[in-house]
Amino acid sequence: MVRTLEVEAYNFFMTLHDKSWKESNEKLGKVTLDILNILRDIWKNSAFGPKLVKSQSEGTYMTNVIVPMIRASLKDLPIGKSGYISTAERQSIASKDRRGIGK
Repeated sequence: MVRTLEVEAYNFFMTLHDKSWKESNEKLGKVTLDILNILRDIWKNSAFGPKLVKSQSEGTYMTNVIVPMIRASLKDLPIGKSGYISTAERQSIASKDRRGIGK
């Protein structure tokens, strides 16, 4: 049986991790509250209401929904400036096909 890199990485991680939660309940509560506040703001945003939601692009959804949720989830991790979230948009073939580009 050939061991994959993923299996080796998982096994290495499990030897280092003691399977206990590292953040305090207070910290987890703050992150949860931040996420819920973002969801509330999105819910109240008329741009995502039933009249306009279908006209939103993938980029708008990523910028206004996904990225803020990721930032709230990863905020205060002990990674310093070694991590970042790229919001650069790459155009997929499916997206081009939907608009009739390249046909």
